[in-house]
Amino acid sequence: LSNIHVVKSLPNPIRLKIDPREIPRGGSRDRGTALSMNTLKVIETIAPRLGIFTSTALYFSPASAVWAAVRANNVGDLNPLPLGIMSVSSISWLVYGLSVRDPFVALSNILGCIASIAYVIGVLPLLGGGGDGRQLRTMQGVVIA
Repeated sequence: LSNIHVVKSLPNPIRLKIDPREIPRGGSRDRGTALSMNTLKVIETIAPRLGIFTSTALYFSPASAVWAAVRANNVGDLNPLPLGIMSVSSISWLVYGLSVRDPFVALSNILGCIASIAYVIGVLPLLGGGGDGRQLRTMQGVVIA
């Protein structure tokens, strides 16, 4: 009966039967619970580098549409709201990456900040002309918030 424990914090106690042989202990002889050095290398270096690549690709995905709108001097079908949200998001993630000293988060968001701020700077002048100015006010609200 030494391996039966009662959880008393619940209204009706639940009896849990725990077999001590099933609890992973770790160590060099237990291959099922210890991570190998190759697995740690993938987790600690290769996966974050892949994350930097995919994050940077996401930040640069609207570049062609933004620069086409800037060249045409017309927003057209381009929705500027996600560009403002992207700039706020990348700045927030950059601050987080710097505060926890995570070089992978910070590095990918430095490029994101540069790109998204460039998008906002390029699109903001196009939002003032014509219409009732709702797009401009919405974009300014997102960027200021």
